[in-house]
Amino acid sequence: MRNDWKVICKEIERVRSEKAHVEISDNLFVHLVAGEDHRFWFHLGFDPIGLVRAFWCSKYKKTRQGGSTIAMQLVRTLTSNYEFTLSRKLKEIL
Repeated sequence: MRNDWKVICKEIERVRSEKAHVEISDNLFVHLVAGEDHRFWFHLGFDPIGLVRAFWCSKYKKTRQGGSTIAMQLVRTLTSNYEFTLSRKLKEIL
């Protein structure tokens, strides 16, 4: 699974560098991904641990935390759906 993500990331970087004429080092790319979704390499687009943590904090601590992965953020951006609902999260996962 980890190698599949590396291939996907390399392809994204190839397209990005062609469009923007900017090269990002592997080290910087890994750090940018880790800063946004530190379990990115270990899940398949959604992070159950992050979702449970975000739900717990919302329900019991009355604080809001993000539970979205990079993939879920991409879906939210592409669909322009910014509702704060469980159904939106489920749609992002699917």
